[in-house]
Amino acid sequence: MPGDDDSTSPGRCATAYRLRIRGPVPETLLESFDGSIIPAGSTTALTCSIADASELYGLIARLEVLGLMLVSVEPVDRAPES
Repeated sequence: MPGDDDSTSPGRCATAYRLRIRGPVPETLLESFDGSIIPAGSTTALTCSIADASELYGLIARLEVLGLMLVSVEPVDRAPES
């Protein structure tokens, strides 16, 4: 369907997102998380590549199961490759 996000289509690639959560990240998430984790005062920033909406919602669900409060989700602009 037009407008559907199908990241398996030719020419599609993962999008980088930064998720901010309140407080520190527990070890259980650190072990399974593939991306960068940066403590920033009272929040922690998780930055990773997400293939599609279902992967993003899955990560958000994992945070919820761990009892973490999601503060924000935003796409990360990447510098153009030279």
